[in-house]
Amino acid sequence: MTAITAHFFGLDATAQATLLLLDNNITFEIIQECTGLFAIMIYVACVLAYPTQLVKKGEGLLLGIPLIFLLNLLRMVFLVYIGNHHYDLFEYVHSYLWQGTFIIVIILLWFIWIEKIAKT
Repeated sequence: MTAITAHFFGLDATAQATLLLLDNNITFEIIQECTGLFAIMIYVACVLAYPTQLVKKGEGLLLGIPLIFLLNLLRMVFLVYIGNHHYDLFEYVHSYLWQGTFIIVIILLWFIWIEKIAKT
């Protein structure tokens, strides 16, 4: 999905099994931690742990999971761009910028769900 989406933004990337091949001969291995699954699991755990009606929890999951998935896809495409054009920044962007961003987004998404859906 990352390679396909990257092409929509004019970026060259090819997927082969778990590898993502960039046009500058750089190859990334997409491991399970890259999929956003752990971020989704944390969000799901937060929503399920909050004391509210089951229907409201379901709404939170139906809204939050796709948003986190899409954000992770955006992250992957952005990393393709960084890998192709600014490889010297790749490790910083991958390890620090996006890790912090995901933590903040999950917390904000959970707080917004609490305020807009769970407490109503």
